[in-house]
Amino acid sequence: MDIYTSTKAVPYVYICTHKETNQFYIGYRMANVKLNRPSHLDLPEYKTSSKVVNPDWSNYTWTIVAEFFDPSHAYTFEQQLICDNWENPLLLNEQYRLGKIKQFRTSGPNGKKGIPNGRKGISRGPYGKQRNPSKNRGPNGRKGIPTGPQSAEHIKNAAAARIGQLKGKQQKEVGCPHCGKVGGISVMNRWHFDNCSKKPI
Repeated sequence: MDIYTSTKAVPYVYICTHKETNQFYIGYRMANVKLNRPSHLDLPEYKTSSKVVNPDWSNYTWTIVAEFFDPSHAYTFEQQLICDNWENPLLLNEQYRLGKIKQFRTSGPNGKKGIPNGRKGISRGPYGKQRNPSKNRGPNGRKGIPTGPQSAEHIKNAAAARIGQLKGKQQKEVGCPHCGKVGGISVMNRWHFDNCSKKPI
């Protein structure tokens, strides 16, 4: 095991490798600065934030890859390392972010349920939240249409209104005295007569 001995408590980047499978996890740490604990003393106590590595810590070796004075530089370096190893099936990290690029694993190297093999990313919106294509969309996927249950009568009336009919009855047609346009009374009342753009001021 390579143990880098540091004299100062500064942010650092590390790699943990499983002794048998060679699967590895890349991480960074800055909380050790407040604890005033150098990296080579901190990591064995910290055991990473990984839910895979932490419980199985005794089966991993670890190496301090680099140390930084600026936490943001440590984070960027960690993310770049993950990016560089993204296609490696032994990588245990689930995501990385580099500027506007965000990659999230829909699968993993272990073939566990919900984590099949492969590393294709999924589409996400701002702040890493997954976009939900069904949000604020109706049964046909049309934006702005409520997703709640609708009665057959409501659907029929809504469809009839779109083509100038109401409950199966033809709307009365009227003409605008200002522009001469003719149409269903409900639409004409909204856009013509007193609201007509041709109405004299």
